[in-house]
Amino acid sequence: MEKQTAGYAAAFVAILLLGMTSAVAPVRGDEIVARGQVTNLPLPRFVSIRADTANARRGPGMDQRIDWEFVRRGLPVEVTAEYGNWRRVRDMDGKGGWVHHTLISGVRTALLQGDENIAMRAKPEEDALVVAMAEPGVIARIEKCEGDWCELEADRITGWVPRRLIWGVGAKTRQRLEAAGIATIGTLQRMRESDLARRYGSIGLRLSRLARADDTRPVNPRGAAKSVSAETTLDTDVSDPHQLKAILRRLSEKV
Repeated sequence: MEKQTAGYAAAFVAILLLGMTSAVAPVRGDEIVARGQVTNLPLPRFVSIRADTANARRGPGMDQRIDWEFVRRGLPVEVTAEYGNWRRVRDMDGKGGWVHHTLISGVRTALLQGDENIAMRAKPEEDALVVAMAEPGVIARIEKCEGDWCELEADRITGWVPRRLIWGVGAKTRQRLEAAGIATIGTLQRMRESDLARRYGSIGLRLSRLARADDTRPVNPRGAAKSVSAETTLDTDVSDPHQLKAILRRLSEKV
């Protein structure tokens, strides 16, 4: 964080990654979709790691420190912000940072989740023929998704897997949660863990535990920053919108 002080504070202006992340555009009905100002593609969105290794940096630039390294080609990651040739991405556990756009691909992949081997079926039905069993952690290419199922390809084998057992697809879970009236942490806390797990699989189990502050992941004090900011203190009140816009622009360029 960078801070500048001039005299006594009469007005305070702060900006958190504004102007470099996204624009908001209306689409169907009352639905609002954020779009990247560089690509005009939806935010957030899923992509995959193109290279064998990809450095994730604290900020969008080669001079920024490396906070994380992705070491699996094809790993699905979620793009949450854009700035020039850089994209801020995160993996399933929220780890990541800013990576150069040449290190990611638009090829859609999925990471299989769970504690047991997962059946890949011939049709998107629970009782359909099992064509293969896949281990948790396998990365597969997404062929298509229909409702609660996605057709995946891994090691030249194609089969259907329940959407709840994979990470790397869009906002379907969020839509299902909202449709069920689940929109706050308080609602998750009032629901039984077994019900969330039955409805939404491993994602439901994880949401239930996180809502109760049950997170067994180790704390890394040197991990990637979750936000970047710049601020300044003005020595007089400022109400002129043009002057405020110029101040905000200068601050946004710092982050």
